[in-house]
Amino acid sequence: MGINGVGAYYAQNYATQNRSRAIGHNVSGLGGESIGNATSLSESSSNGKKIGITTVGNKGYIAMYADSSTEQDPVIKIGDYEVRVKEVNPNNATKMEMFALMSYLDDQGLTNDQGMKSFNKMTAYSAQAEYNGYCSGLSNENAAWTEKRDWIGILGNAKESFYNIPQTYEQGLECEKIIDNLKKYTGSSLNSNSDYLSQIHKKIEEMQEKLDNDEVNESFQIGGQTFTVEEWDEFLKKFDSIQEAMEALMKERHTKMEEQQTNTEEVIDATTTEMIVSESTSCTYPIGSSNGEDVLHITWYTEEGIFCRKAGQTEGYEWSIPFENKEQYNKVMEFIGQLPKDSDWRFASQEGFWKDFLDDEIDMSSFIDSIKNTNKKVASKEYSAEEIQEAIDREIQSNQHKKKSLYEMLINTCPEGTNATFRFVGESKIYNFYEFIEEFQRRSDEISLDSTSAISNTRRTEIKVSNFKEHETANYKFVPEPTIGKGGMRILKNGQSVAVFSADNLKIRVDEKTGTRVLISEIPGIGNSWYDALPVDVELENGLAEAIGVDDIPEVALDGYYIGTHAGTGIQYVMRPGDEGRGGKVLLKDAADVAKYNALAEEYFNRYPNLVTSPEYGRIYASFEICGMMERTPTGFVRIGFDNISYNDNLDYKKNWSAKITGETWDLLWKWLEENRSHMEDVGEFSTWGDIIDELGGSYERVWSDEELLQGYLNN
Repeated sequence: MGINGVGAYYAQNYATQNRSRAIGHNVSGLGGESIGNATSLSESSSNGKKIGITTVGNKGYIAMYADSSTEQDPVIKIGDYEVRVKEVNPNNATKMEMFALMSYLDDQGLTNDQGMKSFNKMTAYSAQAEYNGYCSGLSNENAAWTEKRDWIGILGNAKESFYNIPQTYEQGLECEKIIDNLKKYTGSSLNSNSDYLSQIHKKIEEMQEKLDNDEVNESFQIGGQTFTVEEWDEFLKKFDSIQEAMEALMKERHTKMEEQQTNTEEVIDATTTEMIVSESTSCTYPIGSSNGEDVLHITWYTEEGIFCRKAGQTEGYEWSIPFENKEQYNKVMEFIGQLPKDSDWRFASQEGFWKDFLDDEIDMSSFIDSIKNTNKKVASKEYSAEEIQEAIDREIQSNQHKKKSLYEMLINTCPEGTNATFRFVGESKIYNFYEFIEEFQRRSDEISLDSTSAISNTRRTEIKVSNFKEHETANYKFVPEPTIGKGGMRILKNGQSVAVFSADNLKIRVDEKTGTRVLISEIPGIGNSWYDALPVDVELENGLAEAIGVDDIPEVALDGYYIGTHAGTGIQYVMRPGDEGRGGKVLLKDAADVAKYNALAEEYFNRYPNLVTSPEYGRIYASFEICGMMERTPTGFVRIGFDNISYNDNLDYKKNWSAKITGETWDLLWKWLEENRSHMEDVGEFSTWGDIIDELGGSYERVWSDEELLQGYLNN
C-alpha cells in the first residue's frame, strides 16, 4: 500500500467477522450432502506435517499431510476428510479443496508466499468479487465442503476491480500471481493431454462402431490429421501405446503450426503491396535522406492500425499506431474520404499527426479546408527559424488573450498548415511540421531572443497526451497510460503504484482554508465512487510537469472535496461530501506523517492481535480511524459506517455487538460525531450508541451474532 494516499476502500469489504475463531481439529458430518470431487472421508492419523490453518464459521481447521500422501500423489488431511491435491480443479473446487491445494503449494515453495498465506490472500481478495456481485455466499460455513466454484474466475473478477483503483493496484498484481500459480500447477499441458487422450479414445469407440457396421472406408479427424480405420490401425502399430501415438500426433501438429506461421509471414510480406494500393496514401519529401533527395513514404490503413514505411523498407515500419477499436478505423477512413485524391499527403506520413487526430486535438474543419485550399507550389516554401520567430511574435501580439500553443501559432502563420517544410538559417536539413516543432522547442533555450519579445514569455501550458513521456526522479516514476480515457499518467513512488490520472485530472487542487495542495484522480472504479489523492511536494510537481510536457501544472481551487484532520495524529485526509462512513484518502505529506501513520497501524496490530492479523490490516484500520470510521477501546474497537455500527472485542467475542442504521440516522449521527466525538465515554458499549441515536431521533436494528443467538440474549 502506498503512503501518499491511503484508504479509499469501502468499509464493509474488510469487516471483521463477529464470531468466535477457536481452533479445532474435527468437523461434524455433512448431513449426507455431496462433497468436492477431490474430497473423501479420511482414515489417516493426525500425525502428519501441519502446513496450513484456517477457520470456517466458529471452527478452525488444520491442513496436514495424510498417512497415504506421497511426493507423486500428495494427499492433505483436513478434519475428518482428506483431499487428493492433483485432483483439485481450481475452476470447479470447494473452498476446503482450495485450502488443501494452496497449503500444499505454499509448503512446496510453489507460490510467492510472503506475509499472508496464499489461501488467506485468496479468500480476502475473493470478497471483492462477492462485493461486485460476481458470486455470493463465500463465507457460508455450510457450503465450504460442498459448493464447487470457479476460483480462477472469482480471482479474475476481483483482479479487474483492483486494477481499476490505483491504491489497490498491488492487490491486483497479487491476484494475478495467485492465478498464475494455480494455472502453473494444475497445468494446461496435463489437461490438454488428458482432453486429447479422451478425444482419441472417443474416436477409437467411433472406429469400432464403424467396423461393426462395415463403414471401414470413412475417414475421420484426429488432431491435425485425417485417417481411415485401416490407416489408423496401421499408424498405431508403430507405437507401444495410444499415449505414444498421441504424443507423435501432437509433435507433428506443432511442426505444421510452425510451418504455417512461417508461410503466413511470407504471405503477409507478399500481400503488403496489395494492401498499400487498396487503402494507402503516399508522399515524397527529403526527411530521413542524408543527401537531401526526395524519399517516398507510404502510409496504409487497416482495421488493426496505421502503418508507415519508406520506399525500399522490407522489415518493420517507420512507425505504427494500433487501433483501440473499430470506431478509430472508421474515423480515419471517413476523414481520408473527405480529401481530394491529389492532396498533398505529407501530413499522413507523420505519426504525430495521427496521434493528435485520434486524441481529437486537431480542429478538423479548419484542417480539411487548409488541405483542400493548399497551393502545392507554396507548400514547398521553406521557413527559417528567424522567419518563424517573427511570425509568431506578430501572432502573439494580436492574440494575447488566446494563449495559443506553438502548434496553433505555426498553423496560423503558415499558409500551408501542417504541409509546410522548415529549416534553420545556415542549415540544409529540412524538417516537416511536427519535427520542426520538436526541434524548435528543444533549441528554444539556446536561441537568443530580445528580452522584450513576446516569444520569450511563451511557455508550455497546454496539456497534450501526445507530449506525455516516461520520466523518473529520485522517488517518483511517471509512466504514460494510453488506455486511460484519451490518455493518462500512472504515478509510482518508491516502486509502488500510488495513483493513475486521466489527462483532465492533471491539475493541482488547492484548499483555500488549509493551503493543502493535492492531485485528485476521478477515474471511476467500483460503484463509480472511487477517487484517489496525492499530496503535492516539490519533487512530485516538477517531475510530473516534465513527464506531461508543461512548464507549470495548472492550479485550481479545491471544489467538490474537503480537507479533514485527524485529531489524534494531525494527519490530513481528503473527503468527498457524502462519502463519510464509506472511505476517504489519507494524505501523508512528509516523513513525520509517515512515521505517525505507521505507529498507529502498529498499535492496531500489536494491541488487537486476535482481530488484526497482519500489518497490512493494521494500515487499513489506521486509515479508517483517520477518516473517522473507527474508535478504539483498551480491548477492542468500534467500526462506524454509513449503514452499520459494530464492536469487536480482542479478548472476549461474547462482548461483540452490531447494529444496522438507516441513511437518515447516519446523517444525524455523523453531524453529532463531528462536534462530540472527543467527549464520548464507554464507546465499546452498545448502550452508549443506542442512547445517542435515540436522542437524535434516529433508528437502528440490532444484528444478532451466532453467539448471541445461542445464548438467547443480546450483549451489552
